[in-house]
Amino acid sequence: MPDTTSLYPISKVIAKIILNSGYTPSGFILAMGHASAEAGLHDIESWLEKGEGDASTIAQIAAFSPGEAEKLRNAVAETAAMKAAGVDPMILERERSEREKRDRFKPFVHAEGELKVPTGITSFGVTGGHRRWTTIQIPADIAKLPLEEQLAKLPELMAEYKQEHNGACPFFGKLVGFKFVRLNDYFQFDADGQLLEHVEEQFRHGETRVELR
Repeated sequence: MPDTTSLYPISKVIAKIILNSGYTPSGFILAMGHASAEAGLHDIESWLEKGEGDASTIAQIAAFSPGEAEKLRNAVAETAAMKAAGVDPMILERERSEREKRDRFKPFVHAEGELKVPTGITSFGVTGGHRRWTTIQIPADIAKLPLEEQLAKLPELMAEYKQEHNGACPFFGKLVGFKFVRLNDYFQFDADGQLLEHVEEQFRHGETRVELR
């Protein structure tokens, strides 16, 4: 299958039919009854790479795989509509992927200590790592608030954390601040819960893994 197979519906349907057939594109053309693979390969590749080509090729594929005929017709129509509307399937796929990331990601507050690496790293890992010691989960009633109201409520969670740990960030020394982490940006707070700045870049804390052998 060409590495350049497009994301147009008809390209994906044809690619799947060829893949399920067990043939290479050239072998698939021969299996459809062509005397020479070269004659039909250019058009198959055009459908795979551009979502367009000779309509007779679609008819031949439908005859070879009659169970896929309706799916092929629908994919041709959907692809034609996308092209007529100037819709780029790459952009649609990127937007879909971003939506999935947003749906999966849950904002949280990250507590920061004066140390970059935890002391007693093994103990830190086996007792829960960042999830247990530096992450403050945001309650649903706060998470659903507008951003401005979230920023006003989050310092309450930070104050509770600071009191619970006596001004420290376990395994990281003295508590020096908090980050309200979202998918593509974060808000920096000081250790007293005062908002300092909005940083438009992703934040991901490190991971700690412990293996017992």
